[in-house]
Amino acid sequence: MLTDAITELVESVRAAAEEAAILQGAQPADFFVRVDSEAIKTAGSPGAVTRICLTLTEEGLEWSEDSGADGKPRWRLTPE
Repeated sequence: MLTDAITELVESVRAAAEEAAILQGAQPADFFVRVDSEAIKTAGSPGAVTRICLTLTEEGLEWSEDSGADGKPRWRLTPE
C-alpha cells in the first residue's frame, strides 16, 4: 500500500518536471568576459572567478557564382 503511494507520487512529480522542462525556454544564460587581468584580480576571490580556455578561429568565406544543373546561376558561400 505504501509503495503504491510512493510510486504514484514519483510518477506525478516526474510528469510535472517533464512538463515544466518542455515549457521552459531553452535560451542560454548571458555571460560576460573580462580580458583585463587587473579587473579579474580585483573581481573577487579566486573561487569566484571562472576560467575558460577559449580558442577563436575565423573562417574566411566568399560568395562565388556557380551554374546549376538547369544552367541558372546560383550563389554559394565557399572558403577563401
